[in-house]
Amino acid sequence: AMVVKQRIRSSVWTRCLVGICTLQSVNSFLLPASLPAVVQGPRLARQGVLAVTAKKGPTVRPYFEGKGKKTMRKRKVGGMSKEQQQEQARQKAFQAAQEAAAAQLDAVKNAVHLARNEIKPALEKDGFYVCDNFLGKLSANQMLAEAKDLQKAGLLQLGESTRWNEELNKPETYQKENVYTMQVQGGDQYQLAPRLTEYVVQLTASLTAALNVQFPQPVLLETHQTNKLAVCTGDGSHYAKHYDNQGGEDRRKLTALYYMNPKWHEELGGCFRAYKRDSTEDFTDIAPKFDRFFCFWSDELIHSVQPSFATNDDEHRWALTVWLYAGDGVEIKRDPEAEEIHFPNLASPEQLSG
Repeated sequence: AMVVKQRIRSSVWTRCLVGICTLQSVNSFLLPASLPAVVQGPRLARQGVLAVTAKKGPTVRPYFEGKGKKTMRKRKVGGMSKEQQQEQARQKAFQAAQEAAAAQLDAVKNAVHLARNEIKPALEKDGFYVCDNFLGKLSANQMLAEAKDLQKAGLLQLGESTRWNEELNKPETYQKENVYTMQVQGGDQYQLAPRLTEYVVQLTASLTAALNVQFPQPVLLETHQTNKLAVCTGDGSHYAKHYDNQGGEDRRKLTALYYMNPKWHEELGGCFRAYKRDSTEDFTDIAPKFDRFFCFWSDELIHSVQPSFATNDDEHRWALTVWLYAGDGVEIKRDPEAEEIHFPNLASPEQLSG
């Protein structure tokens, strides 16, 4: 699949929301250089960017001043003026937006902190790490609501991948049936999905830092990531067996999945199937349960996604994937023996990439 690198400057990790929003690079993955209207507060609101519904303000009455001189003057009659009420509403909206962003960033940071000592041992033992109740219901529901809004807005398009064309003897790009995807961009699109954006930003910072300190040299770059928001709408939509990364110029090293499926049950399918390297019959199925975090080495784990079914929109299978990039000097691995077992007709390693 096409990979788009996005740079992240180090200042993005400041705990102050305004500080996070100071990045300017067009190619950066970032929260916006200036906050969206609901966060920016009074200035943009006065320009009509932010619509604030205020209660009906007090009346303005004419009165006489001096000898026979009629004067029209705005006079506050009990309580606040209309302008003051609007200003107060803007300030409340500004504060609420700041608090929501800070809560999401903290939720992701704390989740990684709690899992930090479990991830590497699980990767070494099982080839993957699974954590349930990762962020909590509040964050999970907010992210799912944003994902559905993006889908309703028509921003998710049919997903693409690569496969080997036996007749042409070369890789080809194809569209995945009933799988719709998009990349969470941040920047000018931050206000379309603030919680999803903050998740990607903070996960990249926290997960990279948590893993790098456990290796002799940094295994992941703090400055690169790419991501994909995907929904399987049923009718058997699936992903064929593949590696996420099988070399070439692709530097993706760690795959981190987050599932947002509160209505999932076994009959809906859509499990992630992780294969043992030395057997096509030895595998583990990981269900796409709500608020489940799941990560693995992009260049080592052979996997597929089993057919997914849905009887209504609430049963669609949602996943947000973040790929972190290999650090300088870190090898992208290949396993010819595993490839021979799982892909006996392999003509080119590039056909294995998902």
